[in-house]
Amino acid sequence: EADLIELVNRAHQLNIRVMLDAVFNHSGADFPQWDDVKKHKELSEYKEWFHIKNYDPFTYETFSFEKNMPKLNLSNETAKQYFIDVAKYWIKKADIDGWRLDVANEIDPSFFNDFRKEIKSVKDDCYILGEVWHDSMQWLRGDRFDAVMNYPLGRSIIDFTSGKINTSQFRFRMDKAFAHYPSKVSEVQFNLLDSHDTARLRNILNNDIRSVELAFALLFISFGSVCIYYGSELAMEGEFDPDCRRCMIWDPNKEELSFLKRFKRLIDLRNQYACLRNDSQWEWIETTDLLVIKRSNNDQAVWMFINTTDHPLPINIEKYVPDPKDAFSNRPHATVV
Repeated sequence: EADLIELVNRAHQLNIRVMLDAVFNHSGADFPQWDDVKKHKELSEYKEWFHIKNYDPFTYETFSFEKNMPKLNLSNETAKQYFIDVAKYWIKKADIDGWRLDVANEIDPSFFNDFRKEIKSVKDDCYILGEVWHDSMQWLRGDRFDAVMNYPLGRSIIDFTSGKINTSQFRFRMDKAFAHYPSKVSEVQFNLLDSHDTARLRNILNNDIRSVELAFALLFISFGSVCIYYGSELAMEGEFDPDCRRCMIWDPNKEELSFLKRFKRLIDLRNQYACLRNDSQWEWIETTDLLVIKRSNNDQAVWMFINTTDHPLPINIEKYVPDPKDAFSNRPHATVV
């Protein structure tokens, strides 16, 4: 507890917020209430906290068919309040700033209605993020989550940069991703390309660093919040779990430092130009071999040019940009203004 409190305090001094991961879908093998059920079976006062099928033989529902991860029953009022109190405890004790809810789509949805009310009553700006890999509108109506992990958007970017879909298909899928939610929801979605549950982006894109950079460029110009999995700013490698959880690179080599420099450039651009964030427009100017995307608001505009072929393409900047002297080339694949 003391370590966490110190961590959060120091983070807050640096204007960094801290979010904890809440695994309320299932418990571990040594959870005291689960130990009580295993010991006392149908006589346990906690038997309704889990999804018990039979006591003899003893069978029960689990997460991912793992016997040491019994699934919790959060439709049970006592179990529900226990875990809500856990979440409130760490907000009060350590002043944490958010909860990321693991396997949120497999938990009784009514749990989250009460969870939100009680969490927001303790800290009204506490961020509630759900891990949901698909259509999430039912959780984003203002009474459950603030955002979900936006895997569909990330998959669209990855499929495009890997060559699985063409520009017109990419346009269709991105439009669908943005239009699927109200604009105020899209603007706070938790956008990501890789995570602890996937292979690293570099591995997904077959070690093509140019494609990795392009994928991140598209992520940074998209509506929503940008989530970077640790090490991805250095193009860290890793296959599926557990290989994607390698130790952080603390002593980057020349190639990794070069990638980091270009990565920071994307961050600088997003910070510099408000039109790359929210309260702005996304326009598809070209969706041929040359893909041109324009982001704009009332005060500024940014263009991104992407050559989707494997050969050079002539680009007439004057056709798109009112004042081309402001143009600069960020890298061979894309030009950002």
